[in-house]
Amino acid sequence: TFLFSQVSVEMDSSPGEKDAPSVRMVSIVCGNMDNIQIPQRQLSWSDFNALRKEMHENQNAMQEKQNQMQEYIKTLEQKPIGLGEEHVGLLGKEHGNVGVSPLEMEVQETLSMIEARYDKYELPMSTYSLLMTEEMRSVPFVTGIIAWAFSMMCLVLALWNEFDNGSPENRLGLPAGVQTEVIVAQYLGVLVGVLMEDEIPQGLELIGKGAEQKLSRRASLGDGSGGVDDTTRLFSTRRVFLPALLRLSIGYMFIICLFIVVVRESTVLDIFFDVLALEFVENIDDVIFGLSKRGFFGPTLRDATNKTHYIETTHASHKFRWWTKRIIRFVYIFNILLGIASLTYVSTMQKKGYYRCKSVSVVFGDAEWEEASVKNKDGPEKRILIYSHFNGVYEENGHHDGRPKYIERNKEDGGDFKNTVPAEIVFCEGIDAWVFRHEDISISRNDDDNRDNECSWLLHSDETHTFDLIELADENEWLVWTGQIQSDYEVSIVCNECHEKIDCNFHGDCVDKECKCNSDRFGIHCQFQRPCEVIRSEKDNATKLKLLGDPNDNEVDFVEVYGRPMYVIYNMTGRPSSFLRTKEKDDTDDYFFEMKNKSAEFQELLENYTFVLRYTGQQWYGQMHLPDLTAESFREEDYHEFWDSFDGGPGSRDDRTVIISESDVGGSPVGIDFYEVRRRNVADGIKKTDISQYWVVVPLVNYGGSGFFHCNEDKSE
Repeated sequence: TFLFSQVSVEMDSSPGEKDAPSVRMVSIVCGNMDNIQIPQRQLSWSDFNALRKEMHENQNAMQEKQNQMQEYIKTLEQKPIGLGEEHVGLLGKEHGNVGVSPLEMEVQETLSMIEARYDKYELPMSTYSLLMTEEMRSVPFVTGIIAWAFSMMCLVLALWNEFDNGSPENRLGLPAGVQTEVIVAQYLGVLVGVLMEDEIPQGLELIGKGAEQKLSRRASLGDGSGGVDDTTRLFSTRRVFLPALLRLSIGYMFIICLFIVVVRESTVLDIFFDVLALEFVENIDDVIFGLSKRGFFGPTLRDATNKTHYIETTHASHKFRWWTKRIIRFVYIFNILLGIASLTYVSTMQKKGYYRCKSVSVVFGDAEWEEASVKNKDGPEKRILIYSHFNGVYEENGHHDGRPKYIERNKEDGGDFKNTVPAEIVFCEGIDAWVFRHEDISISRNDDDNRDNECSWLLHSDETHTFDLIELADENEWLVWTGQIQSDYEVSIVCNECHEKIDCNFHGDCVDKECKCNSDRFGIHCQFQRPCEVIRSEKDNATKLKLLGDPNDNEVDFVEVYGRPMYVIYNMTGRPSSFLRTKEKDDTDDYFFEMKNKSAEFQELLENYTFVLRYTGQQWYGQMHLPDLTAESFREEDYHEFWDSFDGGPGSRDDRTVIISESDVGGSPVGIDFYEVRRRNVADGIKKTDISQYWVVVPLVNYGGSGFFHCNEDKSE
């Protein structure tokens, strides 16, 4: 009969567990059991009792099966026929092993079930595992710490570099915007990076296995004193949690670096290169482990890394294992969703313009174009286009070709023009560049030529895909049209927004990204001192120009044009000799007043006029105006030097400008050199200078840099 005939046990007291004596199964003696392998294992009392109960239940089941087999044999004796495949069900085919007795298979299955109660978790082939298996202060243990520190240092440096490239208003240095294909690559980069990241799931799994081991309260000894092999051992909680926490720290540092690096890039290839680079840095421990295993770092590390180690647990911890797997799965999904949500937030903020400056000050160079085709109510006409007349504030207003569009603002306070048509700076997708243009100014009167001009540009940057106009600041890569394309043209672009008091030069407060200057300062960034109330010329101290006041202005109490003050002298008659050279007449030049004296209108103007000194974007102009010019009559909010100018081109009239300054970006005409304008608007034979390409100018100061106007020192005036 195939019955259990004997179960012999021997008692053994474990020195480490006084109230948990163990039993060791020595053998299970069964009839015809030669093929059954009986493992030796250390069992607790509870495990042994559970085993005995299962074996008792199996014995009853096998007794019933034996009775069925005997009845079947009797049937066969009554019908002596050959055993075909249809009759071997009880004889072992259902177990996949014909010729092995059913009872033998049942016992083997029982032992397999017992063996399955104990699961082995193989420790990953990594230097982190050395922190569990090797003694502290040993070479393998220290190597594991060094590998972690090396990876962490590389990730910290990468993160530090990203933060170091930021600014107070944009700490991460996020781009103002990116193209659609880059946004797709960012999502893919985050998704691929999180999927490739394995330190977090392995760290969580290791913590789970440590907890399972503690719940199981058993493991085969790894010191060779009776275990199945020398690779399974009972690890302390500290030994399990140390490498697990180090793995988690590297994993989450990797994810932080991954997100920040990805969102800062603006090209597809850079995104994927960064993901691969970070993945390599995270896996430095695997590289060190692989080299150690091949013996590159000596026999000690080679022996330590060529061992396979296990954590052994029982079915008693299966419920905990179920939760561990779901926690790891949840963390995986959470990391992916967090990355996607963060990218979505950044993309939304980029579209809203959160990471770019919405108000800029643009300063064009000294380029001039003699034959600009300008549209007016009477049709196109030729004008001298002085690009600096379009200097000033430009604000974001709408989009063009997927980029923000910047519109020119008035020359007083940066508000809207009331009647003047503003210029604009937009991105032109046709040439992949930012362009400056005006709807009423074209390069030719020929419509075909204008159609060939992509986006009707007058200036354009070098090829770029940036969304941020500030990135093009001070680059000598702009192209300007001056009748032909002139390269290496300088354009200065500065953000007008403030974020800290230092942005206001510590002379005002930053309120809602706008500087509120102290009473003695003015300018977008409070960069200018309050102008003198009265100034005098170098030639005549008795002639005084007074600051034109503006009691209706909320910011400053004087009239501003191009962000600078305006000075006036009322009720002047005759030649303004105080602002001219000593000579009354110069026969070598077509002297301005000599020509104008022939006009009745000019003779009438000389009887009473207002002399005005004002800024025009790059230079100060001294001009003669009708006597009715006052703070109330002057249209600050609609003034524009180009559209109000009479500098129409060669041969056209200019009956206003008398003196002109050198190029200047200061806030006052005091201390800079001026020149008298002589021959004008006659292109032939005129030598172009840095002061003007179309005027002959004569210096009004004897020594360069001494300045022509100075503040009036008489405080009573």
